[in-house]
Amino acid sequence: TICRAAVHLIHFVLLFAILFLMLGFMAFWMLGEHLDGFSTFLHTVRTQTQMLFGEFIYIEGAEMLPADLNLMYWAYASTFMAIIFFTLLNFLLAIIVDA
Repeated sequence: TICRAAVHLIHFVLLFAILFLMLGFMAFWMLGEHLDGFSTFLHTVRTQTQMLFGEFIYIEGAEMLPADLNLMYWAYASTFMAIIFFTLLNFLLAIIVDA
């Protein structure tokens, strides 16, 4: 099954990595100086990984953000969940089931 889906899995991994790292950089750039979970790029990747595994979506300290940054945080979190969690993980399941 994996051998038959190898080309599709390689494309999936590339797409996943590009989107995951792009969203991570966006969160680090927008929220890094305000939230500890996004203070460095590596912390951002770790925080996103925790979000991916469903550990949390509302990061500690987000309630203290000003209104405009709170809106940006929720826009980021919603976009992350919609793109990475729901869409890409369903693509992965479709690739595996189809092979």
